[in-house]
Amino acid sequence: MSSSVPSYLVNKQTSEPIDSIPSYGDVLRRSCHRQYAAALRIYTILDGGPENGRAQRLQDCRQNAWFSRHKVSGEVRVASSACSLRWCPVCRNARRNFMTHTIAEWIVGSDHPKLVTLTLKHTQAPLYHQIDHLYKFFRTLKRRKDFRNAVSGGVWFFQITQSKTDGTWHPHIHAIITGKYLPKRRLSRMWSQVTYGSFVTDIRAVHDPQGVATDVARYATSPCDLSNLAPDDAIEVVESLHGRRICGKWGTANVIQMRPDYKGEKGKWESLGSWSYVMNLLEHDQNAKAIVFSWKTGKPLEAGINCRKYEDFVASMGDQAWAEYNFESVYDHERSPP
Repeated sequence: MSSSVPSYLVNKQTSEPIDSIPSYGDVLRRSCHRQYAAALRIYTILDGGPENGRAQRLQDCRQNAWFSRHKVSGEVRVASSACSLRWCPVCRNARRNFMTHTIAEWIVGSDHPKLVTLTLKHTQAPLYHQIDHLYKFFRTLKRRKDFRNAVSGGVWFFQITQSKTDGTWHPHIHAIITGKYLPKRRLSRMWSQVTYGSFVTDIRAVHDPQGVATDVARYATSPCDLSNLAPDDAIEVVESLHGRRICGKWGTANVIQMRPDYKGEKGKWESLGSWSYVMNLLEHDQNAKAIVFSWKTGKPLEAGINCRKYEDFVASMGDQAWAEYNFESVYDHERSPP
C-alpha cells in the first residue's frame, strides 16, 4: 500500500471505537478462514516471520477500504488494497468469480467447445520435475500439426492432487478447446507419443458452460487447497509453482480477459467514506444506511450522499492514490453481504 494514503481519523461523533468494526478484509476472510490460515502459515515459514514479505502482504490484504460511487452510473463499490498473492483466498475468490463470467461467455459463443484432461503416469519424481515435464509435453502437443488441424484454440488450467494412499503427486492439465471433432482415441495417441507413454486422457463436449467455467476457474486461481496438505507438502507445492503460470490461452481463446483491468477506472469514482467509518455509523446515520443499501442491492446512489464529513482526509485523496485500489462490487466475492 502506498505511504501517500493517510491514516484513519477518529471522530467524536461515532458511537463506538472504530477498532471494534471488522475491516473489509476481516469480513471477506470469514468464508475462507482455513485457507487463509494455511497460506499465512506457509508464507510465514518461507519468509522468516509473520511481519516479513508475503506474510505481511497477506495480512494487509483489503484492510484499507473505502466505499466509492461511480460518478456516472451511481453504482456503489468498495475500493480496497489487494495483496494479489497467488495463495490469498480472498484475492483468489474475487479473480475466480471474474474468470467464471468471462470464460462462460466465451464458451457460449464458441464452436463445439470440449473439455480436455491430460494426465501423466504416476511417479515418485519431485513435484517440481513433474510440473516441468507436464508443461513441456503440453507445449509439444500444441505444436503438433495433427493437433493444430483439429484444435483452433483453447484455455488451459493446471491442477494438482495428492494420493491419499502413498502421498504421490498427480499434476494434470484441464483445457477447454474449440475446433473439429477429435476422438478420444486419437487424442490419447497424440498424448502418449509426446509423453513417451502417458496415454490417459479425457475429452467430452461441454453442455453446461456455467458449470464448466466455474470448475476451471477454480483450478486457474487455486490449483490445490493448501489447508488439506501437511505443512511440508504445502511448502513443496508453493515453491514448485513459484513464478510459474497456472493458466493460459491460445488461438480462439485469446479474446478472454483473464484479469479485471482497474486502470481504466481512474477518475471515474468518488469516495463516500472509509469502510470502517461507514459501517460504524450504519445504525444511526441515514447517509451510511443509503451507501450500504446501494452497495448490497446494486441500486444507484444519488449524488451528494456520503460520509466524508466524518473523515476530511478522504476528500484529499488524489488520482495517484486511487489508482492503486481495485473496485469490487458485493458480487465479486462468494459470500453474503455483511
